[in-house]
Amino acid sequence: MGEAEWRDRGVGTSVVRQFIAEKVFMLPGVETCIIDPDPANKRAIRSYEKAGFEYVKSYYSEQNKMNVYLMRQERGQR
Repeated sequence: MGEAEWRDRGVGTSVVRQFIAEKVFMLPGVETCIIDPDPANKRAIRSYEKAGFEYVKSYYSEQNKMNVYLMRQERGQR
């Protein structure tokens, strides 16, 4: 996320973690957050894992004509 000199310092992971906590799970009734990063973006996937997301499954989306790497985080999970 961002400029090269800021990579590998945990900044992206912290931003994602804070956003999920303060924006997503602050909404009443929201119990699950789903994301689908590009399967080739290993850096993003690792950051999402560190932020508390877990791998669900990979599949080819006929609707979007692309590979999908589905990840999920439950409220209170981390």
